[in-house]
Amino acid sequence: MRKLLVQLVLLLGAAGLLGGLGIGLGLRRGYVDAFYARFAAPPAGSLVLGTSRAAQGIKPGVLAARLRPKG
Repeated sequence: MRKLLVQLVLLLGAAGLLGGLGIGLGLRRGYVDAFYARFAAPPAGSLVLGTSRAAQGIKPGVLAARLRPKG
C-alpha cells in the first residue's frame, strides 16, 4: 500500500510540475488579440472583401440602402 501511495504521489507531482510549467510558459507569452495580425503583418497585395466585411459585421444590403441617393 505504501509503495502505491509513493508512486501515486510521484506521478501526480510530475503531472503537476509539467502542467505548471506548461501553463507558466503559456502565460509568459502574453495575450495577443485576434486583430493583432491585421496591424502587425506586412501589407497584403489585395483585399478580400468577404472576409473583411464578415469580420466587421457589415451587411451589404444595409450598406447599399444607406449609400443609395435620396430622391
